[in-house]
Amino acid sequence: MTPLNTAQKWLPAACGLACMAAAGWQMSSLPLWGWWPLLLFTGVWMVLSWWRVAVLWSDKPRVLGMACATLSGLLLAAGFPMMPTTFLLFIGFVPLLIIGKNMVSSSLPAKRFFWLSWYSMVVFNLFTTWWVSNAALAASVVAITLNSIFMAVPLWAYYITLKRTSHLRLALIVWVCAWLGFEFLHNRWELTWPWLTLGNGLSMQPSWIQWYAYTGVPGGSLWILAVNALVLYSLDKQHQSVLQRWWPVVAALVLPMALGIVLYMNYTPKGTPQEVVVVQPNYEPHFEKFDISESNQTERTIELALSKLTPTTDWLVLPETVLRNGMNEDAMSQAEGLQRYKMLFSRYPHVQIVGGADSYRIFDTKPAGRDAIRTSERPGGQIRYWEAYNTAFHVDSSGKTALYHKSKLVPGPERMPLRNFFFFLVPIVEHLGGTLEGVGTQKHRSAFGRDAHKAAPMICYESIFGDFSRGYVHAGAQAHFVMSNDGWWDNTPGHLQHRQFAVLRAIETRLDVVRSTNSGSSCFINQRGDFRNATDYNVPVAIKDTMLFRDKPHTFYVTVGDWISWLALVVLVGILLNLVYKTNFKKVD
Repeated sequence: MTPLNTAQKWLPAACGLACMAAAGWQMSSLPLWGWWPLLLFTGVWMVLSWWRVAVLWSDKPRVLGMACATLSGLLLAAGFPMMPTTFLLFIGFVPLLIIGKNMVSSSLPAKRFFWLSWYSMVVFNLFTTWWVSNAALAASVVAITLNSIFMAVPLWAYYITLKRTSHLRLALIVWVCAWLGFEFLHNRWELTWPWLTLGNGLSMQPSWIQWYAYTGVPGGSLWILAVNALVLYSLDKQHQSVLQRWWPVVAALVLPMALGIVLYMNYTPKGTPQEVVVVQPNYEPHFEKFDISESNQTERTIELALSKLTPTTDWLVLPETVLRNGMNEDAMSQAEGLQRYKMLFSRYPHVQIVGGADSYRIFDTKPAGRDAIRTSERPGGQIRYWEAYNTAFHVDSSGKTALYHKSKLVPGPERMPLRNFFFFLVPIVEHLGGTLEGVGTQKHRSAFGRDAHKAAPMICYESIFGDFSRGYVHAGAQAHFVMSNDGWWDNTPGHLQHRQFAVLRAIETRLDVVRSTNSGSSCFINQRGDFRNATDYNVPVAIKDTMLFRDKPHTFYVTVGDWISWLALVVLVGILLNLVYKTNFKKVD
């Protein structure tokens, strides 16, 4: 390759440094960063990636590898919400898979493809979840780095299989199964971050994925992976005619889409109508939500609610931590904020109120089997044991109060992941006044309501987990109430992506969904995944609509769960056992 001249060497890096400088200057002077972290990360990416390309410039295959890895990352990012180009997900992996195939032909070491895959997934993660840095810059870097490593493992498995067996078809099957297995496990451990589960990327096209009622999100991931694999396999069959090579790709792409559209057009939402009022108080969480008194926030929330409440209203849904002063669960009658909301029953005795609260419970002795127990010293040296919760509450005119404790916790803010592994950080965190205990959870899901109508009290992060959400339905929920606080990410794609994923819960369970956010976008979603009354960001508002509360029968997915993921793991284990115990593989072509 022709050597780079001075301008070619330094201009891209200079542009990257300019982006970093501009973003850094703005972020240092602004209370909220908005989109500026994207410019900062883009600048860092430009500098580091171009430095690597400049070093490798004389090695054409490695430069081509970097280019293809970059292209794959950008295609996947461009196909993810909130971009309208969803179809790019179906070809996003192809450039990287091609490079892997070429590297196998050149007998290059597997670790080189692993790090190339990691780089590609960094690009994907960076340009889809950069907005997390608005909540915590360092945490976003860690999340992007680790999640990219996890994503690189299934791609590495594809490379290893192809190198050892020379079976492209087998290697692609291993990759698909390993990726589905990774997503399955990533939803279930302490470092969970399922935001970029591939099936979530199809939430922009609800009419394509009505069959999620049978497969859940893993079905969408399988669809995306399978089409990518078929595209690569077809490109490899140069000796076949165009029709022979490409009809499987077309069929795999069109048939599931057509099935989804048919189901969408023929599905009629069912259930008992319930009038629901949702409040979006709109307090900025960094500088307002936890600084302004709870009484003042309660006044605004009640005022907004009264603008929509009627004698026929069945439910009033409030956002996460609308009560933030710390409610003692053993003395809820003394919680001033809760009592002020109960005063609404004098005018609207028919309404049921659901909202979020910070709560705690005190224990005389340390209870066994609880990881989130905290201790504090009372006057006289007596030790007090207590546990904090991110709670959903339900009250009605009967005076009874029901509670649910958030049980899918955000790694970091709500639970330190792998606490036993990072034991050496305990003294540092305690010295800084923090806590490693996190918040308490409960083993089983709950459903709120009286009579025959019950709703799922889903708190923020919980609404991303399809298999977890099934527990609410089995507990009797006939609709989903999602309570959230999406303003941590400022006015970026973060709160819109979170809202979009609620579409998937509606389709999987065939239950209506309502979202009440402190700051973000509140809305109603019907059983087909259609939005109604979606609110704008940074607007205090109340909205009202009719939801359908639907009893059994449950969908196939609610009954069975992530069966596709389990099947993929079984196939993967079977293949790995064959790779371990068999030495001769005849090429199947």
